[in-house]
Amino acid sequence: MAIWNVIQHSNISTNTTAFEVTSIPQTYEHLFLFYHIRSGTTGPSQSGVTFASLQVGGGGSLNTDSDYSQIFEYGVTSSAGMSKSHSNSSWQNLYIAPYHSTYAIGWLWIPGYRRADRYKQLLARNNYTGYSSSNGTFGNQIYAGLLKDTDPITNLKLYHASHTFGDHSTITLYGIGNTNS
Repeated sequence: MAIWNVIQHSNISTNTTAFEVTSIPQTYEHLFLFYHIRSGTTGPSQSGVTFASLQVGGGGSLNTDSDYSQIFEYGVTSSAGMSKSHSNSSWQNLYIAPYHSTYAIGWLWIPGYRRADRYKQLLARNNYTGYSSSNGTFGNQIYAGLLKDTDPITNLKLYHASHTFGDHSTITLYGIGNTNS
């Protein structure tokens, strides 16, 4: 039976650009981030989906080098596709709800985050709903990422590249499993 412990939880009451955790304990097997986020953008002026990015790092700092790669499949309203990229300074293009009155729900799993003998991996699933003046929008995303870094992860930052996370959003980072079991 896996043990889930809350490392950090945030109920966002005013718009903010980031959720950041420093000094992540090295006592778990995996990290799991769950979010229920809406954009801080108001009104229907924001078109389409907006995106968040994730950076992680060890030794007390974030890795901002071009060591991140990702691939994801997505479906948005009536279209679908796939995208991949590498040599990025973060895991990019994580779907976030496009409007202030709608939400995105998602999770990110980082297995073996404290292991120093392998690169770091990310698996994610994101869903959002949106609204525009002409029609409703919705989307989902299945996401995989690789970070070419073997440092145990001690820091994590989920941030909105060009907007804010809106009030009434929640973000929780869990540690899964106990290294003593």
